[in-house]
Amino acid sequence: MVPIKMDRNSTDARVIPLQPKTVKALTRYLRVRATHRMANPNSPDHVDWLWLGTRNRGELGYQGLHRLVKKIATAAGYDPAHVSPHSFCHTWADDLKAAGVSGGHIMAVRGWKSPAMLRRYGADMASRRAVDAVHALGDRY
Repeated sequence: MVPIKMDRNSTDARVIPLQPKTVKALTRYLRVRATHRMANPNSPDHVDWLWLGTRNRGELGYQGLHRLVKKIATAAGYDPAHVSPHSFCHTWADDLKAAGVSGGHIMAVRGWKSPAMLRRYGADMASRRAVDAVHALGDRY
């Protein structure tokens, strides 16, 4: 296992489950990344950073990712004011909870130590999940 977060939790390596489509997309990206001038270990510009910019630009940091997500949201017809890279963490946690994944499993995959994080990330859509759960019961109640 390799740490995926380089901060105070960097010693807490964890496995991240990836869906087949994600693996396919990452494989494609890595193939294209290998042609980037900064990916070449013999280049004086070489970096070990995973995400590299287009047209041989440097590392794709948070600000670049933020702009990219806003641009894609706009193209998809969403209000970019309500979309950020971090908003996907909330959606991901909600999707897992709605699919019946246990809170403990979500915490383990995400690397959270406290159930408070699970409550925080699950709060956005808690009402919708509750309504969906009641509707799933049908006319029994």
